[in-house]
Amino acid sequence: GSLQSFLEGLFPWMKTPDGVNCYKPNIYIYDKDGRRIQVIFTEPELILISIPEYEAGWTVDSGADGTLLTEAGEEYDFLFYESMTVKGMFDTQSGFRIDAGDRSSQWESILAEYGFNEEEIADFVEFWDVKLDADKDYIMYPQYTETVDEAMPIVVAPVPENMVRIWFVFEEYTGQEYEEEQIVPFSREGYTVVEWGGMIF
Repeated sequence: GSLQSFLEGLFPWMKTPDGVNCYKPNIYIYDKDGRRIQVIFTEPELILISIPEYEAGWTVDSGADGTLLTEAGEEYDFLFYESMTVKGMFDTQSGFRIDAGDRSSQWESILAEYGFNEEEIADFVEFWDVKLDADKDYIMYPQYTETVDEAMPIVVAPVPENMVRIWFVFEEYTGQEYEEEQIVPFSREGYTVVEWGGMIF
């Protein structure tokens, strides 16, 4: 319909098989001092859905335990969105082989090694375990902050001491060659923003 052609005008790549969704990036904010924080996407037209509703940005008061309070008085554990993106931006050279029968425990150890906390890991496992085919093995390729910033640019004010954005590309394992990724843990000292998300190629 006309909506489709309107969207194709805005997002020319939607007509190509190259357009992919980034699912469920969750943004967690930790700030023991508690302050008002603004989160703004510089390309909001890429957002497909968001909770709480993203209008001109998100404004939240951060609690010491990571809870976020909106101006409307609603409480969230994280900011949630899904966005459109383009496959060609992401690297599928090195990653982790995730076996269908054992993926929860693999994810738990990989994510913990990066520095994700228990809640972030539990949210990740709960979402991806259902999203991916139960009987398939996958290669999971990490995409780090620099790449994610390019795919979905973000401004957080005040600026966090640590900002970590990791999306993972999932590709069915069919015997393709890949390098084993070396994990470099991230720091969560002080006022920290952590985001995870993922795509299926």
